[in-house]
Amino acid sequence: MNKREFPRFDKELDAAYSTSDAKGLRGKVLNISLGGVFMLTDGPLHTQMSVTLTFTVRENGEAASIDAEG
Repeated sequence: MNKREFPRFDKELDAAYSTSDAKGLRGKVLNISLGGVFMLTDGPLHTQMSVTLTFTVRENGEAASIDAEG
């Protein structure tokens, strides 16, 4: 039984991210919800590490860039 507060949506998206230690890193978002993102990264991210994430979604031929921090 899934007890998540928000439903997750499987969506494979290329993403760019930066941390306080490194800029211009590349990753891949695998699923997303209102409560979080699951993604593959170039290396480990540590607890309490600030991350800035940018990815693009497309709908009906329109593209929108999404920036998020966490």
